[in-house]
Amino acid sequence: MVTPAKSGQRGPVRRCAFCGRSGGMTKEHVWPQWLREHAGELEPVRFKHSAGFERSAADAFRETRTVTVQQPGSVLNLVARAVCARCNSGWMSQLEERVRPLLLAFIEAAYTGAPFVLAPDQAATVATWAVKTAWIRELTSPSPSATPQMRHALHQRLLPPEYSAVWAARYVGNLNFDILQTILGIARNDRPWNDGNTRHAQWTCLIFRGIALLVYTVDGWGVPPPQRDQAQWMPLWPSPTVVRFPPPSTIDDAGVRMAVARQTPWLRLPDVPRFERDADGPQVIRRN
Repeated sequence: MVTPAKSGQRGPVRRCAFCGRSGGMTKEHVWPQWLREHAGELEPVRFKHSAGFERSAADAFRETRTVTVQQPGSVLNLVARAVCARCNSGWMSQLEERVRPLLLAFIEAAYTGAPFVLAPDQAATVATWAVKTAWIRELTSPSPSATPQMRHALHQRLLPPEYSAVWAARYVGNLNFDILQTILGIARNDRPWNDGNTRHAQWTCLIFRGIALLVYTVDGWGVPPPQRDQAQWMPLWPSPTVVRFPPPSTIDDAGVRMAVARQTPWLRLPDVPRFERDADGPQVIRRN
């Protein structure tokens, strides 16, 4: 009896999330390693908390599973295996070198309150870094909102994508090297709820050493541009003029959480009568 040889099938080829090349994938740290010396004391454990809701019918929302994942290692160990070595050691490394003195100046201004002025091209560099970091963070999750075309455009232009916005705030609170992130599906109210004509947007707040960088990106046109209170949030992108940091008012823990979680009155939730709770309740996963 002859047994057919195994075909030796391999899994799908992994491609770089930014340039699209295959092979040579590396681990890209969400927080760059040069920031480690400025991190201070961090907990030797990190948490990922996810919760939300989704449309389940014309007259109902459904609560999605609330999950908290506990993992060993500080937040500085968070990596995404989604970037090729050429991008990692090329334009990403160069971007880190350009943004480093600017972020250090932000940190000093946040702690001292002394004014710090950025030219438009410097503000664009910080905004580009913030978008890149937000997208690296979402690549550690199964459902990223940014499309391959958006990431490729960032790689090519080294500027934030179309329809995006980035703000900076002076933060006073208990969070440090924290990332708050919300993924939204946005549909028109004058269309059927399940017609598939949905935009996918992301809000991310990067919080470290007295700074909060707020990032908004969306995968297409048609969504009203969001606004933020400029007494707290200084716009970095788009910014046709110089940026003066810090803004007049600080922001606290509640403020940064609301910045990513509360979307009204910018967006209007449809008026539906039912909200279906998750029958299984919150889940905690501890990984070794």
